[in-house]
Amino acid sequence: MWPRFVPAWKHRQLQVMSHGDDVYDMFEAAHKQINTRLKGRPVTEKNLAEVIKKLKKEKRSGVVMNLALLLAQSPRASVAQQEMDIRHGGYKNRTARLYELIDFNDSFVDTVLGLPKPELMEFPDVLKRHMQRLCDTVGVLMMSDDQYYAIVHGLSREVAVYNAAKREGFLVHMTTRVEDAHGADMVVSDKDGREMNIDCKTRSSFHFRLLDRKRDHLMTEEERLEAENDGFAVLRTGKRADFVRTTLVRVATQDLGEIKAFSFVDTARIGNLLKRAMKAQ
Repeated sequence: MWPRFVPAWKHRQLQVMSHGDDVYDMFEAAHKQINTRLKGRPVTEKNLAEVIKKLKKEKRSGVVMNLALLLAQSPRASVAQQEMDIRHGGYKNRTARLYELIDFNDSFVDTVLGLPKPELMEFPDVLKRHMQRLCDTVGVLMMSDDQYYAIVHGLSREVAVYNAAKREGFLVHMTTRVEDAHGADMVVSDKDGREMNIDCKTRSSFHFRLLDRKRDHLMTEEERLEAENDGFAVLRTGKRADFVRTTLVRVATQDLGEIKAFSFVDTARIGNLLKRAMKAQ
């Protein structure tokens, strides 16, 4: 669960510097970008879908634009999360809902990676309030605290691995999961030119993914136990002549140390795990 913070900061909003010495409220600036593209139309799911398409097509960078896209996606991501939790698959729009959640996750990561460090600790709680504001306006139910903070928990580990990999001397870039890297979160390469696709997993997700592999006869019990011991597993998917390697990495603070504000306090242990995983490719 993401830690809750009692507000020495509660009377202010997250801010970014822009246009010289002027200070703009980042969230209000993001809402303004959404409203500009709505052009006076009501804030509905259908109209927000058009805003999302416009924001993606424009491909304008910057934390405010990333945040505008994240906020615009939040009502449909909330609906998608609730539908997937209630129905557990097997319904007509499942694939579309899944991609809506993936889009939301990608925008969350893009936004966090562009934030100034002082703002990172507060960001999840402030974002949740603004998501609630948009969901209320649209007339959809905001995802529950458990659902929201479970997403934050997983993505915070992903960003922490990204930051640690860079600090430990790797070249690293995030992937767009809808399109690239066979579901990997990032691609990491070292000074020798070796490369690996990384899929970050929480402790429980890692464990159950390995059990699924064993059940499907894609991994022996000995291989599963070895992966549990190592904290990573190199998976091969696709045809034998053209297979793709994806490395599952267990991101557990019990093993790798504390994460604060989307970064490991000490990157030595995760750095060592990544080096061992690279050798195993």
